[in-house]
Amino acid sequence: MIVDETRVKLPTNIYINANHVSSGPNGINFIAAEGPSGATANEFWTMTFSQNIETIIMLCQCIESDDIKCFQYFPVSDRKTLESFDIKTIDYHEIIFRHDGKEAKIVERKFQVTNL
Repeated sequence: MIVDETRVKLPTNIYINANHVSSGPNGINFIAAEGPSGATANEFWTMTFSQNIETIIMLCQCIESDDIKCFQYFPVSDRKTLESFDIKTIDYHEIIFRHDGKEAKIVERKFQVTNL
């Protein structure tokens, strides 16, 4: 749910489904945002660029149980060019956890983002 007082305002005045969140006076401040669609991926990168975001934590996979959950807004390898941004993968790590026959994976990617 977007709260007008804390919503992220883009320099282009285009709406994005994202809010500034604070965990208290001495806590961490972050932005909670909905995963972008193909139509809003450029605005997502506009937000990360204009807000000087250094870390993105994605809590879903792009596809889960054959359902699209989030547009592939980042390059899996090499690079992806959108309307206003070139996103290049500069590092990639996969960590796989196994316990009691179950498996979980964490993927860390580092990008170089250029505003075109």
